[in-house]
Amino acid sequence: MAVGQQVLPPVLDVGAMTAAQAELLACGRVRSVGHARQLRAVLVMHGVLGRVRAGDSTVVEVALLLSVSEFAARVLLEQAVLLSALPGGLEAVESGLLGVEQAVLQTRRLAPLSEEVRVSVWALALVRLQADEDGGIVRPPARLGVLLSGWIIKADPAGATARRKAAAQAADVDFRRREDGLGDLFVFGIPAGQLQAILLKVRALSQPFGAADARSAGQRRLDVLVDLLLGRHRQLGDPDHQDADHQDAGRDAARDAAEADPFALAAGLRLCGLGCSCRAGEPVPCGLDVSVLLPLGAGLGTTDELAVLDGHGPLEPDVTAAILTTAPRLRPVWVDDTGLPVAVGDTVITPPRGDRAAAREALLRSLRSRHRRPGFRAIPTIISTRPRMRTTRTVTVCLRMLLVLLLT
Repeated sequence: MAVGQQVLPPVLDVGAMTAAQAELLACGRVRSVGHARQLRAVLVMHGVLGRVRAGDSTVVEVALLLSVSEFAARVLLEQAVLLSALPGGLEAVESGLLGVEQAVLQTRRLAPLSEEVRVSVWALALVRLQADEDGGIVRPPARLGVLLSGWIIKADPAGATARRKAAAQAADVDFRRREDGLGDLFVFGIPAGQLQAILLKVRALSQPFGAADARSAGQRRLDVLVDLLLGRHRQLGDPDHQDADHQDAGRDAARDAAEADPFALAAGLRLCGLGCSCRAGEPVPCGLDVSVLLPLGAGLGTTDELAVLDGHGPLEPDVTAAILTTAPRLRPVWVDDTGLPVAVGDTVITPPRGDRAAAREALLRSLRSRHRRPGFRAIPTIISTRPRMRTTRTVTVCLRMLLVLLLT
């Protein structure tokens, strides 16, 4: 090679790449067709056994024939029964419109619903899947699940709230011992807002202390979580970092805040910390610093639009109503027809805690705080928290939700 001569970059084998892509597409098609055939066969077997009152043995028979677990066999049976009852359900699987993983998701999300709601949500899903197919859009199951959540809440808001409350009764903390000497901790049933608050708190406190910090990001997050659970994590301004006089002043400030908050006293709930007016267990706890998209109609309860919690998905109307009574800060934002923000209001309104009428009036005042601009539509939003310092001797940073309405 001559001095200074550059190395030629490798050339993409377009023919081999095209052939591999075609083969994968064909495999996907065969997989969809095979899955639909499998579901139809399971449905036929279940019908035959059901006619002789042996339907309970379908799962066992399918598990033996396919060499899978009974859990996997039960999932197949549930898919076959549910999709066969939906207009064009099995046909959507066979044509590849509804992928194998998407079929599992559809079954899991639609099974608890009434037949009327199930058919209504399926019709919306079928239209979206066809539009994705026509537009060449690939929608993973997770993104489809977010859409399903919104459609289910709109179609049956009372049922969605009841299911969430019923699931909350099964909240639990469990653990698993591992063979490598470690263990895993599992937490089930955390409300969406509190979960985001926990994750963001852990993220904020898990920054490396310097260049010498060789821990991975996951190790830092684990260390922070363990310290928080065991009460070992302290920051400047915490009572343990101050003298006794300051601690006493903090307790007095917390007691005064509670006495000044009749809503908290009437609810019989304790405050979450010194110098903080958040109550334990409320939907917007200290530390929540996320975005919640809130159409104006959802905040006022005049439309079937839904608030969407960033990182979680659509919220039930009762959760949205509860958020609006936790002293949010409201700022209007204008968006265009595509949902892109084009202007931000300069008025910030904070309704008092626990006053639903004041929260509603604050929403309307935010709407009136700026002239409507032609060509824009109203899509309000909640964007959340900034630190709020309390003017007591014991200084505590209390994160509140910042409510931003996207108005037009």
